[in-house]
Amino acid sequence: MGINAVTMNIPYQPNASLAKKYDANSISNFLFNGPLVTLTTVSSAAINILSAPVRLLDKSNPLKKIINSISMSFTKTHLVTYGINGLKAAWEQKNPFLIFSFAIEALAALFDLRAIYLFRGIATGADGAVAAVKERYENLNPGKQFAFNSFAEGFSYIKNDFLQLFNDIKSNPKLIYSSSNHSLLASGVCMIVGAVVGLTINDKLGAAIRDITGGANDLGLAFSKNKLAKTAGILYATGSFKDLIARFFSPDIGKLLGIKDLELFTRMRDFFHELAIAFDRGGQYYFLKYNQSSNKEEDTKQQSSQEALAPSVSPLDSLHQPALSAGDETSIQTHQAEHKNKLLPNRQHALSEPQLH
Repeated sequence: MGINAVTMNIPYQPNASLAKKYDANSISNFLFNGPLVTLTTVSSAAINILSAPVRLLDKSNPLKKIINSISMSFTKTHLVTYGINGLKAAWEQKNPFLIFSFAIEALAALFDLRAIYLFRGIATGADGAVAAVKERYENLNPGKQFAFNSFAEGFSYIKNDFLQLFNDIKSNPKLIYSSSNHSLLASGVCMIVGAVVGLTINDKLGAAIRDITGGANDLGLAFSKNKLAKTAGILYATGSFKDLIARFFSPDIGKLLGIKDLELFTRMRDFFHELAIAFDRGGQYYFLKYNQSSNKEEDTKQQSSQEALAPSVSPLDSLHQPALSAGDETSIQTHQAEHKNKLLPNRQHALSEPQLH
């Protein structure tokens, strides 16, 4: 039996399809334009902080398994949502290297606590290397967005620029210290190498390469004048440091040091691993806020520039303006479009900004 809208006092909706479309847009915005990523970032960081001390409890404690399992569920949910959002942005930019980077982010959810941070070094390294090309691209093409018409074009351009940057470093190694895009590339490559070495040969050596090179760039961000960027850099660097410390709480090192309670000693490893993830999430939250604030400032500047350049015409004056021909209208629209392109801010999707950690 149907519901009578009059007796139920339900307001009449003249266009139900419009309401459905609005709801769909709201859901899409939540899923793919930042809010969900921010939510999972904050919740994961909070749960990781609470779960880290629980890692020190004996495995017989019933709360340990429950709390640590919940923590890993939040961590992996965040990795998947972050990866999917990033894949959407990379797809729109036709950037195959960022497709690879964010696919790795999502796949990190398949790993356990001790391997997540190390495995993600491949993603952050690729992201940093692409950021080096992006910076160079925008310096050479002022006013143009870092995006391509096809994946083949994106692959060809980024690959060629990688080779050019490598040749620059080969000719003048000091560029690693004096040029930001060359240092980004060098750091990104080192993080990828460190992650691969750590996952296949020796986790301590690989983690040292990955964490030290990534942490060096994080400290560069920590010296930013922007408070949000500075906070993100400090938290990122702290996360890298915690992950590096965790590698030394292994049974073989415990035996070498003559530690009697090896079980408690190795539990410290998981404690620091979880803290590393927590600080990394905290850094990511502040970096997302930094990106959002930067985007708002650029949008405000763009709007102000457009308003300043807009002609001031009185309503009475418009009565005396001669009618425009079709050719004149086309010419004016073309000019306005060209001017708008010059005012567009140079930025990528917030998720595709480099995460130097």
